[in-house]
Amino acid sequence: MNYQAQIAKSNRRQCHETSCKQNIGVGELCIGYPNDDLYHPPCLWRAFTNRYILKPPIKSVKDIDNFDELAEEHQLVFRQLIDGNYQAPPSVRSNPRRKRVSSAVEPSVSEPVAPVNPNNNDKPKKRTKGTNK
Repeated sequence: MNYQAQIAKSNRRQCHETSCKQNIGVGELCIGYPNDDLYHPPCLWRAFTNRYILKPPIKSVKDIDNFDELAEEHQLVFRQLIDGNYQAPPSVRSNPRRKRVSSAVEPSVSEPVAPVNPNNNDKPKKRTKGTNK
């Protein structure tokens, strides 16, 4: 059984590469086994590299069943991925849904931190009934 490349007909499918998880938009090129998970082509190669999937990697265009039916620009994407010289467009390189963790601000060294006193008597006293103090 070989992989099948296709053009997405709806945006209801999601790329199953662990760091992507973006929707595959209408008209976008995607690839996967028939009736199985779909991937953006660069994401599938990233999954091969990181061994996220157990299916055999694509080593030639013969591993894609309907390769000859694809448009020339889509065939070029797969040829470049197989040859190892594919440069992803900026929209594929980064995941906009993934939030970057900002570095925590270091506390100032010049300001001393007051020690915490467990027997703090600076709390206001409770008023009891009948006293006006």
